[in-house]
Amino acid sequence: MQNLKEGFGFISPKDGEGSNLFFFHPDIFNADFADLRAGDTVKYEIGHNEKEACAKNIIVSSCMNQKSSNRC
Repeated sequence: MQNLKEGFGFISPKDGEGSNLFFFHPDIFNADFADLRAGDTVKYEIGHNEKEACAKNIIVSSCMNQKSSNRC
């Protein structure tokens, strides 16, 4: 899902339709980039960078209602 060294990753649409969406770590609002794991459920908006569609304003759903967590 992510490349920790470079600070980016890809989100696979849940419905399996369309291409994976590129994202940069600053677009994640409620979790640390390094704590993301493949299979985490996220909400996001589709934006565009200079090359393609990408994920923006990413919220990690599993972190939304947790008051304390080692992951989020």
